[in-house]
Amino acid sequence: MDNREAKELLNKYVAGNCTAEEKALVESWYLEWQAGEFDLSQNELELMKAQGLKRILQPDKNKWRFSYWGSYAAAAAVFVIILISTILYNSNIYKTAEPKIVQQQTAKPLINDAAPGTNKALLTLADGSVVSLDEIKTGKIADLAGMTIRKTADGQVVYETTADSGNNAATATVTGYNQITTPRGGQHKIILPDGTNVWLNAASSLRYPVQFTADTRRVELKGEGYFEVNGQKTTAGKRIPFFVSTATQTVEVLGTHFNINAYSDEAAVVTTLLEGAVKVAPNHAGIKNHSIANKETVLKPGQQASLKNNSLQVREINTEDAVAWKNGYFSFEEADLQTVMRQLSRWYDVDVVYAGEISSETFTGKVQRNMTLKNVLDILAYADINFKMEGQKLIITP
Repeated sequence: MDNREAKELLNKYVAGNCTAEEKALVESWYLEWQAGEFDLSQNELELMKAQGLKRILQPDKNKWRFSYWGSYAAAAAVFVIILISTILYNSNIYKTAEPKIVQQQTAKPLINDAAPGTNKALLTLADGSVVSLDEIKTGKIADLAGMTIRKTADGQVVYETTADSGNNAATATVTGYNQITTPRGGQHKIILPDGTNVWLNAASSLRYPVQFTADTRRVELKGEGYFEVNGQKTTAGKRIPFFVSTATQTVEVLGTHFNINAYSDEAAVVTTLLEGAVKVAPNHAGIKNHSIANKETVLKPGQQASLKNNSLQVREINTEDAVAWKNGYFSFEEADLQTVMRQLSRWYDVDVVYAGEISSETFTGKVQRNMTLKNVLDILAYADINFKMEGQKLIITP
């Protein structure tokens, strides 16, 4: 059975039009997949395992499910969606996820579709000049305050101390700020002057000193960023703190790996810790009578702090979901339609318009971010989400 035939069979299964023999075949695929065996290529099997089937959808009128199946078949339904996205990913058009392919898609406008995002950003230097990072060639970008800014062969922005500058962390003072900004449909990685690695998601920005001072490191984030902070100490052996400020909170880094989602159009600012420790504190400027319990909290690995209405809530989560964007996936955990569409809007650079009542269903699962928008929406269409494209507008209808 080739990919086309498999997809047709899966479409029939989702629609409830399978014969008893066809239904048994699809459900046997599910059982084989659970057991680590499958009658498709090994590459497809490995991709499905990577995407994962984390749980069975429980009956709930507001969840994305197929009500005419029992709980066992609901699990198979999730498997079907994963398998369909796998087949799409492994089709002739999408089976190679090289950056050159993505760039070619971006260069040619798609009809009634949108290409996935790519590595692109604007770097605003302390002197006010602006550099388009997706247009500049590999090599030196600028020299500023004893630092050389370079673009590496793999597209990263790296800061290097100039050998003859005489500047170092022990004597540095703030001499100006740079800012890297990703548009909708863009993402980028930067290595800061102290060696800290930062990945920026779409529609995000990071403002930081050209060179950090001797006793503190502080950056400002809008949107979403994943940080791997490089530990530093003074000549006296004292730890040099690293702070990430957003509009509503400040994170003091006590460890290394964490993600902050601080988009202004999201209901909460969400900080997720993967490794080490971070201290999260709301910015209470101008706010009176906030409780002591909400002043700050220290996260442990696997915990997530959600700041909403100046109140911090902490819970245990699967951290892979929080950084799925960095690893090339959309990951949804009982997300409502508007949450899903905000992510698609940023990554595909489209404006979402709702025509009529907004669906109350929720979505759980993972989808590759290197698919075109239409292929992602084709997957969502199995949950009876109707859509059409008009230029840069994605119109959602009941």
